[in-house]
Amino acid sequence: AACAAAGRWEEGLALLERMRSLGFDKGLVGLCSAADACTRAALWARSLALLEEARTSRLHLDIAAQGAALHACAVGAQWEQSIDLLGDTVHNVAAHNAAISACAARSKWVEAVALLDAAPGGGDIVSFNATMLAFERASQWARSMHLMSHDLPGRRLRPDAQTFGAALSGCAAVAVWELSLRLLGRAHAELGAALGAFGTSAALSACAGGAVWERALWALGEEARPDLDCLNAGAFACAAASRWTQILELLRDARASKVGGRPIYPDALTFE
Repeated sequence: AACAAAGRWEEGLALLERMRSLGFDKGLVGLCSAADACTRAALWARSLALLEEARTSRLHLDIAAQGAALHACAVGAQWEQSIDLLGDTVHNVAAHNAAISACAARSKWVEAVALLDAAPGGGDIVSFNATMLAFERASQWARSMHLMSHDLPGRRLRPDAQTFGAALSGCAAVAVWELSLRLLGRAHAELGAALGAFGTSAALSACAGGAVWERALWALGEEARPDLDCLNAGAFACAAASRWTQILELLRDARASKVGGRPIYPDALTFE
């Protein structure tokens, strides 16, 4: 367990082999701890192999072990295996969330929606955020908006920074800039600084796709703590409209701490 907490998966596996060489039963706790360490190191296949070893050794997988297996599937984007595992798992919201995340990683939005509908209690905000991520990656921005505008209020859940981030990213992917700016305004009103600069950079990207550089620079000016992603998205929006003078002014102001009150230095992506 200590190795898992420290992310030291090699030591965890070595301890398991040492126990075997000494004739000790590795037990469920040892196998699950080693699997947890592997999952934290993104070694999902090794983690699932350890949990399968526990199952074939006739060890009863408790809720924690089942959850570890589903989490490993989510890390490895193994959506089919996660759904299979869910059928043998004590159903709880966390288990469904892990399976939805695995589906989202592969853009399997139909399966994600089915899992959301089947989640105990209708799911929580994590369930909805994972489903919106599936919509975003599958370019289903209209479904994402419906989920946020109708289903969330219907279940008395409030969107958080991840909810707005997924919605804004989905809009950016298809350059729906007007909706992006409305969402950004709502997010700032409801969350304030908790939204972070990611939401602004996503809205700026939508403006770049729509070649509306004035709106992009306005949104950039409204961000309290813009970062390099915001700067690049603003520059891209200006470039899309061939506004080269505005790009140079933006870069100059960013370096002079006139954008967000602190210097932002361009990187290689800025000059592409």
